[in-house]
Amino acid sequence: MASRDSGVLLSSAWIYSGLPTLVQERRSRESEARYEYNDSRHSSSFSGLIDRGRRTIVGTSFNFHNLRGEHNAVAGFIYSVLGVAYAVVLGFVLISVWERYEAASQRADQEAAALVAVYFHANELPDSDRRQIQQLAKSYAQVVIDEEWPMMRDGQSSPHAWALMDQIRQSLQNAQPSTSAEEVIYQQVTYDHGLARAHELADARRLRLFEANTRIPTILWNILLAGEVITVGFTYLFGLTSTRVHTLMVMTLTAVVTSILFTIYTLEHRFSGDTGLTPEAFEEALKRVEGSL
Repeated sequence: MASRDSGVLLSSAWIYSGLPTLVQERRSRESEARYEYNDSRHSSSFSGLIDRGRRTIVGTSFNFHNLRGEHNAVAGFIYSVLGVAYAVVLGFVLISVWERYEAASQRADQEAAALVAVYFHANELPDSDRRQIQQLAKSYAQVVIDEEWPMMRDGQSSPHAWALMDQIRQSLQNAQPSTSAEEVIYQQVTYDHGLARAHELADARRLRLFEANTRIPTILWNILLAGEVITVGFTYLFGLTSTRVHTLMVMTLTAVVTSILFTIYTLEHRFSGDTGLTPEAFEEALKRVEGSL
């Protein structure tokens, strides 16, 4: 009987001793279950926020692309009008300065040719008049090359060259024909031809100096520079998906317009700079007259 009671007591003690462990394990499993539930609920909420944000971004991007397309269409129409107007003005000015450049070159050639004609025309005059006129012609060519041509860069002329020009004309006017009756008419015609050559020389000189002083009006330069700023700046109002392509387009347009403006500026200063006109025509004329001696 005693052994039976001791067995019961041992069984009860074992049960009671294992009971806290069972309770603790149960509580641990319940806690883990609640944590997993809360974690899944938070994960679901976070996923929902991401999904709503994605839909909002996609919708906004779609609206932005639509607005950008409409904006580019309107801006493109306005830019076409501005671009055509500016291109017409730019092309007109470029052609104008190019024609002026060619005209200045032709004036210099005509003046040098007239000077050579005066020089060789003096061979038909008496020796005293011939030597004086030919020496004046050579001095005039040398002064134009050495003195006046550099002065034309600033739109100025040489007083010395003007004095020589007047002396050539005066010498032809003061030349006296011989008293022979048969030679009077012939020499009178010769002198008239010489005066005509002198007038051609003076006219060509005056036109050359006029071309050297001709400049584009300041207001036209302001329009050209303002047009470049507006034309290039307007391209920033367009929206492109590729920033690199947009930058390349803007840089290309800027380079083209700037190069045209630089060409206009260079052609306008036609007697200065590396591309300016040179006194080559007078140098050739001087070589020709000196080689005829």
